[in-house]
Amino acid sequence: HKLEKSRINKLKWMLHCNMGCQDTTFLTRKDELACLHGHASDDDVLHSYLSSIDPAHEDPWMLEFLRLGQIALILDDTLFVHGGLQDESAGFVPGRSKQYDSVREWVAELNAWKDREVRAFEESPLFRAGADGQVTRGGATLIEYGTPGAGKNTVIYHNPFVDGNPVQRSVRVRDWLARSGMKRLLSGHQPHGQSPTVVRHPSTGLLVVTADTSRSDAKGNKAFNPANYRGNAMSVVRIQGPLLFIDGFLNDGTGHGCVLHTDPNRDKMPEALVGRQLTDLSWVKTV
Repeated sequence: HKLEKSRINKLKWMLHCNMGCQDTTFLTRKDELACLHGHASDDDVLHSYLSSIDPAHEDPWMLEFLRLGQIALILDDTLFVHGGLQDESAGFVPGRSKQYDSVREWVAELNAWKDREVRAFEESPLFRAGADGQVTRGGATLIEYGTPGAGKNTVIYHNPFVDGNPVQRSVRVRDWLARSGMKRLLSGHQPHGQSPTVVRHPSTGLLVVTADTSRSDAKGNKAFNPANYRGNAMSVVRIQGPLLFIDGFLNDGTGHGCVLHTDPNRDKMPEALVGRQLTDLSWVKTV
């Protein structure tokens, strides 16, 4: 990119080339800081990123978020992860030789590993040369876990679609979740369409919802945010006991919604079609 070597340009390069933020995130952060403080410079933007994860700073708000956050969460019979599950990531904890058979044990161990990695970062946040000559820092494995570098072993960086289309989870993932009583799997990460993507699994009753719709309208109003690809589409996913509610609006203002039971045999028509693949291979996303 022929940028002069500086910390500001390195941040811009990371946002553009590593985070997929194009050229908008740095500027929108600058606008946000100006709204908060009356003015903002490029140095202020750089400082806002660095201070947010600096263990020595008085308000490391992003670091605090990482301390409190969980990579996976179970609420009753529902598992929440950021990206999704596949054979390699289900039951996998970095540094462990085995894949856990119990979903609850796996979640506890995965989050405990995350906590250790965050503490390692706090103790050694700066890059250093190790005994083997490799340059590293505390928490490096956790950072990699959220990137393509983790391969198929991560539940954070994962695309659950194939050629842009929904697919059922593998037999191994379905059975692994069923053995631990998991009836729903919810995630985000990968944008898809104007409403959450639902996939039913008749063999086990598993209900999978991918709820990221952040790129629902390429023509979204960019007057205030050049990266606005969300448009007017909006959906809310709620869980109440065995019921999952999806309510929202499409880009043209059309309302949509459905109520889905953990037992697919108790769904009513036409909602029973949501999450099903039709004979023409299309999927029903909402009604």
